[in-house]
Amino acid sequence: MSSVLSYLAPRLTSQHENLATEALGYLLRSSLEALDVLQVILKDGLGGSQKISRITNQYTAGEESRPDIAGFGEDEKLLFLIEAKFWAGLTDSQPNEYLRRLEEAGGKALVFLVPELRMPSIQRELSDRVSEKERSPLKWEKVGSGFVAKNKLGSILHVTSWASLLNSLEGAIAREGNTQAMSDLTQIKSLVSLFESEGFIPMTAESVTETETPRKILMLNDLCKKMLEKTKDLGLVSFGNLQKTSYETGSGRYVLMKKAGCWIGTNFSSWKKHQVSPLWVEFSESDFGKASEVRRAFDQLKHRNGLFEGDSGQVLVPLKILPNSSEAEVVDHLILQIQEMRHLLEVSQMADYVFKDKKNSA
Repeated sequence: MSSVLSYLAPRLTSQHENLATEALGYLLRSSLEALDVLQVILKDGLGGSQKISRITNQYTAGEESRPDIAGFGEDEKLLFLIEAKFWAGLTDSQPNEYLRRLEEAGGKALVFLVPELRMPSIQRELSDRVSEKERSPLKWEKVGSGFVAKNKLGSILHVTSWASLLNSLEGAIAREGNTQAMSDLTQIKSLVSLFESEGFIPMTAESVTETETPRKILMLNDLCKKMLEKTKDLGLVSFGNLQKTSYETGSGRYVLMKKAGCWIGTNFSSWKKHQVSPLWVEFSESDFGKASEVRRAFDQLKHRNGLFEGDSGQVLVPLKILPNSSEAEVVDHLILQIQEMRHLLEVSQMADYVFKDKKNSA
């Protein structure tokens, strides 16, 4: 799921938590349905009948203490603080300084809003810091889709996920038919999905020791190597003095398709972003890649294979892998896609690429 907001956000700021919580704060202020949902989720920390009357962002709770969202009651007293996280670590003030300021103001609940995969690790981090400060361990209990614990003074720490909160908000807003709030929520969900997909994701013990992932990576690299060798033997591409290359996001090699040069290999970044295939063909904006001309020549591929644009204007074409097939069948299917690209370049008005020297000019 994508949106204009999720497209623009990473291009305008690197402050992911701030952007997402500003958007969430806006929704809570503009939608009574959303505020009612938050009231229900935090009922154990709001002292029963206390009703949320006002939401503010970037509440100043003291020196170097600026929680993302604060909620106030009808008497204008602080009720709770929300600290939103994606993959950034806890600051020195979290959670103990936040708890102290919360208790001084008469509030009762400190909420940490995190990706679902981070919930176990954030609980451990909070427990360690509170236990070290108070010399008393926290005991977490599952409440709804989140986890709740009390410190020595009775303040509540509440850990819940972005997904759980946003899904609850979606249900309430849909029931009331608030189309504007639903549009706002859709934008926020898209933004959160983008931010949750970035950064370090805590690994489970099973994911560290399982062997399926490395086996697939090695298989893909071997598959790509065999496909490239066969396309060379068939005269679809030439290697010349072009090099094999490895990047942070994958490995492959540069080849020439007579009219233009390209890089072919595993590209895990494009795979993650576009979810089409782990194998990609990339034509750069250079004289070697001729991306602008290639884009015109490959116009018909947009609706079949898919045609994407990279961050630097390069043309990205996925090589689709035939499912539930033998290695030979998969390789042949990959070669057919290379063959079609070669044909589209051949029938275009592009001039042949001529090496200026022996070096790879990609």
